[in-house]
Amino acid sequence: MRGAAQGRYLYPIDFANPCPDSQVTSLHYHFPWLVKANIRWSVFNAVTRRPFRRTLDWEPFYAIARRDLPYRERLREYAKVAEQRFDTAAFEEFCAKHLAHLDEVAWEFFASPTARDAVKKKVRRCFPAHEVETFTELFWRRIGAWRADHAPGAAPGGPR
Repeated sequence: MRGAAQGRYLYPIDFANPCPDSQVTSLHYHFPWLVKANIRWSVFNAVTRRPFRRTLDWEPFYAIARRDLPYRERLREYAKVAEQRFDTAAFEEFCAKHLAHLDEVAWEFFASPTARDAVKKKVRRCFPAHEVETFTELFWRRIGAWRADHAPGAAPGGPR
C-alpha cells in the first residue's frame, strides 16, 4: 500500500485486544508515530465529516477468507477492502495537502520541555516514586532516538 512506509497509518495487529495500549510507557520510541497517526486520522475525519463506523462488519474479510486463494492474493483482497473503507487515496491526498508540516511540528514538539514533562507525568502515574527519574530518562532517550531517525528531510520512515 503506497504511503504505508511513510508511517501514516494505524495497523490493526491485535484483533483479540479490545483496548490496545497506546501509552508512551509502552510505545516509547514509537509513541510519536502514534500521536502523528492519530492526529492525521482525526483531522481528516473531522474536516471531511467522514461518517463514524460503529461496527467493524467483518463479513467482507470473512468472504475473502472463505475463497480458495493463495496467501498473497488473499492479502491483496483484504487490502482492497481496507483501502475502500479508509478511503486511502482521499486520506493521502488530504494529508499531503493539509498536514504536510505535521512531521516537522511533531519532531520539534518531541524535543520540547512540554513533551518531556508529559512523559514524566505519565511515568509518575505508572511507576513507583523511586523509579520515576530512571524511566522518564529511558523513555525520553527512546523518543530522542526516534527524533534522530526521523529528522526533517530524512527518508520517510527512518532507518528502522
